[in-house]
Amino acid sequence: MANFKTTAKEFHQKILQHWRVETYHYHLDMLTDEDDHIAHKEPFSITILRSFTVNLYQLFLNANKNKKVLPTGKTIK
Repeated sequence: MANFKTTAKEFHQKILQHWRVETYHYHLDMLTDEDDHIAHKEPFSITILRSFTVNLYQLFLNANKNKKVLPTGKTIK
């Protein structure tokens, strides 16, 4: 960090980029137990499926953000 020669604004953007990735990884791990995976044969395919799962989850949450979500996945206004 002491050798980082750029503006404060660029440094701030780099920090935000890093935490976007970390936040996404957190969601992957919490929703799909990514860190405990056992897929060694086709890990790239499994990664795509996990990303798809997180995207569906985010779409569901955004579509139902003002509703109560029941454990069954149904929503109430």
